[in-house]
Amino acid sequence: MASQFVKLPQTGGGSGVSSINALTGAVTIAAGSGISVTTMPGTITIAATGSGSGTVTSVSVVSANGLAGTVATATTTPAITLSTTVTGILYGNGTSIAAATAGEFPTLNQNTTGTAANITAASNSTITTLSSLSLPGSQVTGNISGNAANVTGIVAVPNGGTGLATLTANNVVLGNGTSSPLFVAPSTNGNVLQSNGTTFVSAPLTLANLPITSGSSFLTSGTTYTTPSTITANTLFKFTLIGGGAGGSSANAAADHSSCGGAGGGVIYYTTGLAASTGYTIAIGAGGAGGASGAVGGAGGNTTLTIGATTYTASGGAAAASVTGAGGAGGTGTNGTINITGQAGGASMTVASSAGLGGGNSPWGWGLGGVGVPASTAANGNPATGYGGGGGGSASNGAPTGGAGTQGCILVEWSN
Repeated sequence: MASQFVKLPQTGGGSGVSSINALTGAVTIAAGSGISVTTMPGTITIAATGSGSGTVTSVSVVSANGLAGTVATATTTPAITLSTTVTGILYGNGTSIAAATAGEFPTLNQNTTGTAANITAASNSTITTLSSLSLPGSQVTGNISGNAANVTGIVAVPNGGTGLATLTANNVVLGNGTSSPLFVAPSTNGNVLQSNGTTFVSAPLTLANLPITSGSSFLTSGTTYTTPSTITANTLFKFTLIGGGAGGSSANAAADHSSCGGAGGGVIYYTTGLAASTGYTIAIGAGGAGGASGAVGGAGGNTTLTIGATTYTASGGAAAASVTGAGGAGGTGTNGTINITGQAGGASMTVASSAGLGGGNSPWGWGLGGVGVPASTAANGNPATGYGGGGGGSASNGAPTGGAGTQGCILVEWSN
């Protein structure tokens, strides 16, 4: 029942309790079951007696809000073990817990400690910053892009490393398959790195091991010119052709210097596009023979080069038409980049009046005609020198002969 506490009347009168819960007069307070009532002067004490008892007979846990549980000894001294029905990372909303979704994760920007069993990255994800991370190589999968600020240990060759802790200073590094690289030391001052067909070595630089980028051939015989094996379609060739010089005449007359032979013509031809190790037809013009007593000399032969359907010709010098009179005409050039006519042979003249004239000179000074015979001298004509020069005429009588002309030639020059 509800209680109201008031002062009891003091001994001998005065004010005191006039009523208790509307009860007046003599009031008896009875102790009910489990209740004790004790009085002391001015005080009434009401207290419970015994330990009491309840009506709970069993305890259980209801699965709800992401929680479940079990109860041991549910009817005596219950021991409750809680568990969760959620799989994944738990996320609370103030009422219950559930599995966290992607948008419910907090942003982590603190230092992380502990051990990561594996770090993997999907094709569309990126780990942007790991300022200090130490992982065994076996725990990293996928490609790592960017620069490694700190890599400890030796990286094997198949994994992009060298397999070595250090590289020898000032040495050239050579690949060695899946094994550690090889090294070439500088060796002697002035050496260069050269291939020996198998590997690279440090060796002295000599003419023998320089790559050939140009060359030449001087042809005075044969019927074929074969290009070098090292040329390409871009290699530039320069061919210089000189025709043969004609021989000088012999008038065998006491009062005459005889007519002289003409020099061979000249051709210069530039070209590219020739094939390597390929033969091209050539001909070298012969020098004309000196004329026998009372006869003109022989004409010089043509020097030719044939490339495809075109023949390039430096013709031979002509012999004089007669033992007296004008000398033979110089040869000509055809189809070349530059075509030059050889010098004509000297004409005949009276022995008593002057020295005899010489044979014709070939282009570019490659051949000189046979020099003339001094005045009032009986002698054979002088032969030409070099390539393509015309022979000189004889002087006076006594069965002299004219001087011979010289043969032609071809100079081949090329450069890559």
